[in-house]
Amino acid sequence: MTAGIKGLTRDMSELGERFTRIEQTCDTHGEELDAQRHEILELHDKNKELRYQIEDLEYRFRSANICIRGILLQVVVGGLEDYVCRLFHYVALKLAPQDI
Repeated sequence: MTAGIKGLTRDMSELGERFTRIEQTCDTHGEELDAQRHEILELHDKNKELRYQIEDLEYRFRSANICIRGILLQVVVGGLEDYVCRLFHYVALKLAPQDI
């Protein structure tokens, strides 16, 4: 009977040691997971920040594009206006001597 108790005691001791090793392994993996979770959260924050910067750049690009289109329109209309004025002036000069 004492041999059976000693065997059970030895088995319980071995199980205790195995449990301790498993617990240490879990703690190590838990720390690694916490570190990875922290890194993921940091990357998520950086991703958000970059997304906001991209949206800001897109807004600035659209604003600049609208301004450039406005300037080009003014140049085209201004150039067209100048061309039409010159055309009318030329026509007026050509027609004026014949009418007199």
